Amino acid sequence: RMGSGSHVSYRQWRDLSESGALAALTGFNVEASINWRDGDRTVSLAPLFVAPNFFDALGVPFALGRGFSAHEAPAERNPLLAVVSHGFWTARLGASPEVLGRSLTINGRPYTILGVLAPDVRSIIGFGLAPEVYLPLSRELLPDLDAVDSGAVELIGRLHDGQSFGEGRAALTTVARRLARDYGNASFG
Repeated sequence: RMGSGSHVSYRQWRDLSESGALAALTGFNVEASINWRDGDRTVSLAPLFVAPNFFDALGVPFALGRGFSAHEAPAERNPLLAVVSHGFWTARLGASPEVLGRSLTINGRPYTILGVLAPDVRSIIGFGLAPEVYLPLSRELLPDLDAVDSGAVELIGRLHDGQSFGEGRAALTTVARRLARDYGNASFG
């Protein structure tokens, strides 16, 4: 079964993304929280876990540094990389220009900051929620990432130039049906 609607497993996202049905297909997860160690205190944060191609696929602008890329942040590596929001950088990291390369201790592990989002970046999840930290999807942070029925990755994509929404949906549906057979289940849901 191919997840439900726009929610799929990590492996399914990767296969759909590599199909070329859309110009870019990325994903994210908002379901978990993390603990950030700030000096002698621990702060609970609601991050956005994102597919390794997230920043490139969506053309997200940066105030400093960059996002992680698809080749350096696959979930298979449990990458310890981070991007922080402009608000987090300002309020919690003192807007330090030396923030790039600094470590954030998250769930007891050192995550290297690669970038700070531009101040006008809007959250894709809506509901007034603005993640402070963006981390790569990983099996360490999301143990059910690969479970076919987990729906751990919510999809978001960009159409090819000249491709209509309907054409994009049809192209994805065709690929998803083919992949459902590859996953050992001819049904598509």
